[in-house]
Amino acid sequence: METLLAIGYTAFFSFIIMKWKWFMDEKINAIYFISLFAVKVLIGILASELYLYKYDGGDSYHFFLFSKTITQSFVKSPIDFITMVTGVGNDEAFMKVHGKILGWNNNDIVYNDNRTILRLNGLIGLFSMGYYYVHIVFFSFLSMLGLTGIYKAARLLTDRNPIYF
Repeated sequence: METLLAIGYTAFFSFIIMKWKWFMDEKINAIYFISLFAVKVLIGILASELYLYKYDGGDSYHFFLFSKTITQSFVKSPIDFITMVTGVGNDEAFMKVHGKILGWNNNDIVYNDNRTILRLNGLIGLFSMGYYYVHIVFFSFLSMLGLTGIYKAARLLTDRNPIYF
């Protein structure tokens, strides 16, 4: 079921890439963007399998696992879910009701924002049915949005053929 759902979302996002004006370019066909997206999904899944095998999952898998508390709160209390995902609620009160979220409190010296990734995974969890590959597809699409933005910014700086730079 996980593979089928991941393929379905990949097809859905490929359709969006094909139709959305954001991904249109007069010099590059949309099929290139779709191909790049498919490669990103495939590499993401292969990397996740490698990390599951060698390193017990790695950070992205653990963020996925830890975010399930947020996703499961949607069924029990949609208001708690919304306040947790938006960040306007009291996270300590949430954890007393729904359970502790590992990785929520960052005690590192170097700043990083675990909460944002946990919230995003919690939101994606509504669509993923608890499958990790679906999260990989969603994050691949989000990164395609950013890469396309970088590409468009670079295109504004030069008239050279985009395939060569």
